[in-house]
This record gives sequence, structure tokens and C-alpha cells, in this order.
Amino acid sequence: MRRFSRSFRFSRLNEKFYEKLSKDMNDIPLPKKTDETYFRRLFQGVNDITFLNLNFPNQNEEEDILLFYFPAMIDKKELMDRILPRLEGIVTSEFFTLEDNVDKLKSLELFFVPLKTSEDIGEMITNVCSGKVMVYFQKEKKLFEVDISNPPQRAPEESGTEVSIRGPKDGFIEEIGTNLALIRKRLMTNTLLNEQLVIGKRSKTKVSLIYMKDIIDPEIIKEVKKRLKKIDVDVVSGASQIKEYLFDQAYTLFPLLDFTQRPDFVVASLVQGRFAISV
Repeated sequence: MRRFSRSFRFSRLNEKFYEKLSKDMNDIPLPKKTDETYFRRLFQGVNDITFLNLNFPNQNEEEDILLFYFPAMIDKKELMDRILPRLEGIVTSEFFTLEDNVDKLKSLELFFVPLKTSEDIGEMITNVCSGKVMVYFQKEKKLFEVDISNPPQRAPEESGTEVSIRGPKDGFIEEIGTNLALIRKRLMTNTLLNEQLVIGKRSKTKVSLIYMKDIIDPEIIKEVKKRLKKIDVDVVSGASQIKEYLFDQAYTLFPLLDFTQRPDFVVASLVQGRFAISV
């Protein structure tokens, strides 16, 4: 993680702008011409989200349904074993029409979990980031949400090198997906982006670049990506090795980055216009 002093003013201006934008978004209803492209564009650059297209035949015509969610934030077993089979059973039933079956879709007896309509953009973004599955009927232009959230709790152990007295007790682990979920449950916004890279000819190490697109200076991210893509090694052993390729000088008077295992520290840094690299 690296701090650039020239980005501070830029990030503060961007942060104020987005605070106003976020308030406005909470009052904006979903467009009537919403489609899959709209949702994908809304979460453009958010690489840990999953879009799942389903096509179910029924007595009238085929029903196209789009699901989108964060895999690390939901109960995947619940989705595969209960939600999808129940959804298919309802949609493929004889003479299915969404207008006549909204009550069935909302029924706890059919879905085992609450399901309600989602009406505005801000609410939808917050809900999907908190671990809800969005179910969009493309023909009828109707969006529903299913609450099967299961974000990481206390399973990731607290950092042994950074003891927190009053703050959260969770810490990062070796799984990038879980680490992203620990950050995302604290920053429920579609402006939290992560870009996946694979570095190392032999190790094929997954590296994630995480930042707030509305706060960080775009020139910083452009330069970081450029330097990361130039790394040409056989094996990436850890974050300290990545550090050597990000800076022009090996030694500096003041530290230019922090090594941390605490999600709360990373979140505080991201909203200040910094970026994080997870290895």
C-alpha cells in the first residue's frame, strides 16, 4: 500500500462529490429500461461479483433470469440446493406469469428465505454488497432480492502482529476472496474495485489491486498497474517481493507503504485515497 501526498486534495474533492452522489442515488428508482448491460455497467471493474444467466422453459415461452451476487458474501450451498431448484420449480410450472406469481416468489414456504422487490439503485447496491442475491426477470423488468447473506464472521483469526484492543478482532488469511469479503462488508459500495492479476511465470500467483475509484487519483492507479504488469519473475513469494517493483528507491527516509493483516486498517486507508495489494 502506498501513500501519495499529491492525491490527498484530489481524493477529498472526489469524496465530497461521491457523498452527494450517494445521497442522490438512494432516491433514484431503477430505470424502466433496465437490462443485463445496465447492471454489468453499474458494477464495472468489480471483479469479485458473479453474474449468472438462467433460462427456464415454461408453457408460454422461455423465461430469462439474471442473478448477480458476491460469492464470498452468500451461503452458496443455500443458493444451489434450495434457491435455484425452487426458482426453477416455480418458473417452469404450468401457465407461469410473473404478475400472478409474485406472492409465491415472496412466500417463505417456497423460498425458505425472505424475498422482496428492490426499488431504487442505492438500496440495491447496498443490499448486493451486504450479501443478498439479486434475481432479475429480464422480460418483465422486475428485480427481486433473496437474503442468504453469509459474510465472513470471526473465523479469520486476529493478526498476531497487530493486536487490536477495542477494534474488530478479524484478520486477513491466505484466501483473496475472503479478504475481499472482509473489506467489502465494511464498504458496501460499487465504487470499491479490485483488479485481478496473475504474476509469476511458474507460481501463477493471484494478486488483487484494491481501491476506491471515486476517491483515488486515476494517475496513481495507472502507474501502479503499469509497474505490476512489468513484474517478470518465476515465483512470487509474498507482498514484500511485490514492494521491490513498486518503488524507484530501495530505501527512503519515511516509509512509503504499510504491511497489515487488519481489514479495518485497509478500509481506513482506502477512503483516504490509498490503494491496497493483496497477495
